[in-house]
Amino acid sequence: MDRYVLETFLYTSDCGEDGYLFNSSSSSSDSEDDEVECTCDAETEPPPDKKQKLTESGETEAAVELKPKNKTMLYGLLEVDVKTEPEPKKKQKAYEFVELDVPTPTDRKQDGFVEIEVPILNEYDFKNSFRVNKTTYAKVLEMLYPSFSADHKGGRERITAEKATYIFLWYLGNKETFKQMADRFKNTTSTLHGIVKTATSALSQKLSAQIIWPSDAEYSNISKLFQQVGNLKGCLGVLGVSYIRIKSNIKNNEIYENEHYYQSVILQGVVTVNGKFLDIFIGGGSNKPEQLLQKSQLFIEAENNLLGDYYLLSSKDYSNRKWLVKPYKDNGHLTVEQTIFNTCHQTIVNTFTESIGFLKGRFQRLQNVENRAMGMAVQCVESACMIHNLAIDCEDEHEDFCFLDFPDVEAREDVLPQDDINGERRDKALEDLINNSSEYKVR
Repeated sequence: MDRYVLETFLYTSDCGEDGYLFNSSSSSSDSEDDEVECTCDAETEPPPDKKQKLTESGETEAAVELKPKNKTMLYGLLEVDVKTEPEPKKKQKAYEFVELDVPTPTDRKQDGFVEIEVPILNEYDFKNSFRVNKTTYAKVLEMLYPSFSADHKGGRERITAEKATYIFLWYLGNKETFKQMADRFKNTTSTLHGIVKTATSALSQKLSAQIIWPSDAEYSNISKLFQQVGNLKGCLGVLGVSYIRIKSNIKNNEIYENEHYYQSVILQGVVTVNGKFLDIFIGGGSNKPEQLLQKSQLFIEAENNLLGDYYLLSSKDYSNRKWLVKPYKDNGHLTVEQTIFNTCHQTIVNTFTESIGFLKGRFQRLQNVENRAMGMAVQCVESACMIHNLAIDCEDEHEDFCFLDFPDVEAREDVLPQDDINGERRDKALEDLINNSSEYKVR
């Protein structure tokens, strides 16, 4: 049987309405067969509007569409199971039908610690986070504002001076790495590094505005305050040093390795009775205290009678001078007067130890400055000393931040300066102590 006739038959078997393809009659089956053959010979075609297109498989589109699933169909004398597969559903593209509320990278960066947490911090939590109170913060912001308030000239939005100050204070007051800070403040590590570099440079340039040597008119009042603390007359301040641990610097290892065999810079400072710095000088950790002193501007000016009739107290790491007094060396043969003097001396020298403890406790970054750029490390120490003075001026209490777990800077006995030279000023201080204080008079 011709394929076209078979397809037509299959089509009409399901669609009775197109029975016009066969001339049905009441005649016998033989006449019906003849009519079918006649139809085949004449190649009767359906009307134009009923013509069907053949698919590539040879079936009409209508036949394909109307085939029932898993229906048994008769092809000649053979019974064949024809299973039609449903047309695969077209996959819908997610972005055409689904709208996801995903914040853009810019939006995510704006929702950091400063934007979310800082506005709701009370005074205690604010100080615990940034290591200063809001008054001191405002003073630091005032100094840093010109460095972060330049006009925006396009590109990524600039960090505000307020946020930059928060970031810088957090850097000084905590031990977090730049990567941890980037996650906290939602900024890149390079951005945070740039902020710290800009802030330390800006404050370093204003060092002389916050760390000031007192005028001659102030000497008398300062001396009286020290006399109330330790009964020594004529003391103007305490000279001392402290190591600031830094990251290992391979290129200049010999310059920064100290007597404790780790890399550091050494901070030389003169503090007054309330712990404020009157002078600071920073050098490589390999310097001995006496060596560092002689490299500083303080030494030059003090040798030119900067202190007049007054003097500074120091530890045993220094040599006695007309303006610098250290304790008597305890060799087991000290007199009662000398023992009394050493006790008073140590009471006043503790002022420096406590000041360094508060400095490193408030600004924990100074316990370990992980920066190989020595210029930035030095400026970081200078900035911390400046803000330390600012906090004292703002009556920013620091008792909660005291840190005394650091090694004392004491030179080995074989490198200590000689004790029996230039001791005239110390002897004069001892004489004043005995004569002017009935409490310590030897009977």
